[in-house]
Amino acid sequence: MSAVKCHRFFWCMLILACAGCAGMKGQPSLTADQLRKMGESYLAAGDYGQALTLLTQAEAKRPNDPVIQYDLGLAYDQRGMASEALVHLQNALTLKPDYSDAYNALGRHYARQNQLDSAQEAFEKALSNPFYSSPHLALFNLGLVYEKKGNREEALKQYEEAVRLQPAYGIAYFRIGQNTEELGREDDARRAYGKAIQYSPEMTEAHFRYGVLSYNAGEWEPAQYSLNRVVKLEPYSPMADEARKYLARMQSGGAGSSPKTPERAPSRKSSHFQPVGDQELKRPQVQAVESEKLPAEQEQPAARPSLPEAPQEARPRPQPSSHEGKQWAYIVQVASYRSKKNMEEAKKKLEAKGFDVVVKEVDSKSSESLFVLQLKPVDDAAKAEAMLEGIQGVTDLKPIILKVSAGK
Repeated sequence: MSAVKCHRFFWCMLILACAGCAGMKGQPSLTADQLRKMGESYLAAGDYGQALTLLTQAEAKRPNDPVIQYDLGLAYDQRGMASEALVHLQNALTLKPDYSDAYNALGRHYARQNQLDSAQEAFEKALSNPFYSSPHLALFNLGLVYEKKGNREEALKQYEEAVRLQPAYGIAYFRIGQNTEELGREDDARRAYGKAIQYSPEMTEAHFRYGVLSYNAGEWEPAQYSLNRVVKLEPYSPMADEARKYLARMQSGGAGSSPKTPERAPSRKSSHFQPVGDQELKRPQVQAVESEKLPAEQEQPAARPSLPEAPQEARPRPQPSSHEGKQWAYIVQVASYRSKKNMEEAKKKLEAKGFDVVVKEVDSKSSESLFVLQLKPVDDAAKAEAMLEGIQGVTDLKPIILKVSAGK
């Protein structure tokens, strides 16, 4: 964990070092690249006002830089200033017509405005670039658009292509499960939910749907496992209340009293229309999270003495310990706060929902302390993405995923 601790100060120290150099008498002002990188750091930390200040200064020095225009679009979008965000994203695409990240961000903008045709066109343009490093994200977003248009079969094609390109994409398997369940294909849905919890073990709603469908199929052991996970992950949620009812029926042996088609519990997390963005997996280095291919190895699930084992398709696989010789950890960074009181309130809210929260206090000689709220690091990008989805369903915060070295 020493590398993670080092990463904790890296970006703050970079900002302070650059600012110190700029303030020294006789030294040149910061370059456009320095301002851009500092702006991206503040954007990653959730300080959108400071990010906009620095990125605007970078734009003044280099107005025709598509990356700066893209970053400005993201910053304005995070501030809820949709028209300004649109202008800068369009500027980025004028300067770099094959900028897939910008097309994906533009598609998200249109989707949130319910301009589904424009969103579809933008996502398709993102995918038209063969060098796009994160096509599974645009495919997922395109699936959401088709789903909202009512074309579930076409949505399924997009989600299935997304998991073909990124086999550990848990949230895409979850959408496959939801759509196949709505189409009445419960066996297919159950398999998809099993894949979702295999790659995203903390996705509560996937556990709930997998548990219910397993219960319907008479597979009580996997049903009990996943429904118990729902209760553990979100003990005070409506889904946990429903899960307890099924568990009580199983404990009393009352399967015959269960309705043939159980009532669906309310969905709060992943079922809402929430397109994903490339930038959410690219902070602070502004690079794509690499697709961690799962090795073809024997599954070795950990023992669970108090719970029955999950079925084979629902057991989390051991994740690869390295990728091209490097070990990585993925950290969901919730937000940064200058107010300790505000940080504590957010921390309590997340802990009440079952999240393992880490607070990092960064001291600055030039200003008050900054409190950075993160979730406990995980070793898989798909797990981090599922955790990010969970936070977006619980709070109004704008979390991001950091990819860092996991150790030496």
